[in-house]
Amino acid sequence: GKNAATAIIAVQIFAQSHPELVPSPISTETVSKGIASAFIPARIETLSLNPPVILDGSHNTESVHALVTFLGQRNKKDLTLIFGVLEDKNYKEMIRLLIPFTGKIILTRPLSPRAIPAIELKKVFERYNKSVSIIDNLEEAYNDARQSKNEILITGSFYTIGEAKAIIDE
Repeated sequence: GKNAATAIIAVQIFAQSHPELVPSPISTETVSKGIASAFIPARIETLSLNPPVILDGSHNTESVHALVTFLGQRNKKDLTLIFGVLEDKNYKEMIRLLIPFTGKIILTRPLSPRAIPAIELKKVFERYNKSVSIIDNLEEAYNDARQSKNEILITGSFYTIGEAKAIIDE
């Protein structure tokens, strides 16, 4: 995508301005291997747990579009969603995009002063006739989500994902 193209251009510019540091020319094969091996933690990261967990740091509509494309391609439905987001994001659109893939919904609050109170998010989810629970403590939210036995999706903010990873890794 755009990020990969930007990375390739950056490498080309760097190689031209520092030829002593970069073996020239950089082959297409080298670029392809580099992109294929790139890994960004919490970008559609699937954990083989019971139940399975998808961690995704989607924090804007563009990244949620990529996430729902992934979910749609894999026919994911009735996911238990744990969602926490920051106030400066287009959370209404993010929610609209995620709704078709959700079953149980648990709202939490990222560890940031810019976090949207879960009660505000609940109002948006309820427009879609979704029942929602609010559990501000992410560890409690995760433990509650595991009770449903459905696959869990945790998303909305890198703050939420970072905290979730720490809890899951314990």
